[in-house]
Amino acid sequence: MRYYKQDWVATGAKPGSGSTGSIPLAALFSVLLLAGLGVMAFFLGNFQGFGGGNPGDATVFIDCQWQINLADGRQVQTGGSGSGTIIHPNGKVITNHHVVYMNSLKTQEGEIPLDQEVEATKITVYYKSGTNDVKKMEAQVIETDRTGKTWTGTSLDDMWHDWAVLQIKNPPPDLPYIRIGDSRKVGQNSKITVFGFPLGQKYEVEEGKGPAMTVVPGVVKRIVPPNPNTFSYFVHSANVQPGNSGGPLISDATKEQVGINTRISVIRSMEGASSGDEHYSIPTHKLEEVWKKHAKSHSFGR
Repeated sequence: MRYYKQDWVATGAKPGSGSTGSIPLAALFSVLLLAGLGVMAFFLGNFQGFGGGNPGDATVFIDCQWQINLADGRQVQTGGSGSGTIIHPNGKVITNHHVVYMNSLKTQEGEIPLDQEVEATKITVYYKSGTNDVKKMEAQVIETDRTGKTWTGTSLDDMWHDWAVLQIKNPPPDLPYIRIGDSRKVGQNSKITVFGFPLGQKYEVEEGKGPAMTVVPGVVKRIVPPNPNTFSYFVHSANVQPGNSGGPLISDATKEQVGINTRISVIRSMEGASSGDEHYSIPTHKLEEVWKKHAKSHSFGR
């Protein structure tokens, strides 16, 4: 999930304090990426990217704000954040659907389901987040696979539906963009790197620069199902955290985006202790028509 915070601005008892409640963990419990710490331990200089820079130049922080009217008359203002990638110099950005849509409110006392999904009231894209050159630009959703649908994220096979394309309003000229590679050329043990903004708003600096980007190396552990032409998702070792949702999975070999980071699973032993995390990404070949329609540079023909 996204990292989020909320305020109850109408009358009536509030069901939570505004902070995120604990999330119960099952033997294999998949959660949408929410927030967390990444490791700034990789050398950006190794990546000579496309459209004027490395993949980090095209990775953006996405801040979302909602104003939600509940059935009992209360009004909630809540915020969330995630990551994304500029895929066209005209200001198109790819991210996860769940970064910009909300279908429930999580509080310390429990979860409040919404009657229908709610698109973010305001979406702000931070270009060069965490630097003195940061630019904050409003954006809007122009296409998504899940509009008007409630997706709980329980089915890994359906994970590839979790995407949304944003359009930056009045983008500056010459925005850097990433090239989209063919994920079918990436196999088990391939080296990859994750770019993004874990813990999002929690670490936003007071000056309004936004959080600094984190870069985390790893390898592809497996593709599922194990067919190189038809697999539905990557499982990789890069130690990403919630808040990386929507950010790019980059092939070290080609310097192209080959996936969209989407989920974390926590694996528990029979005794209940955590035995490690697994990290999931949508492979780019599942979104071939999206790239043909919206991306400036990709590996899927016309």
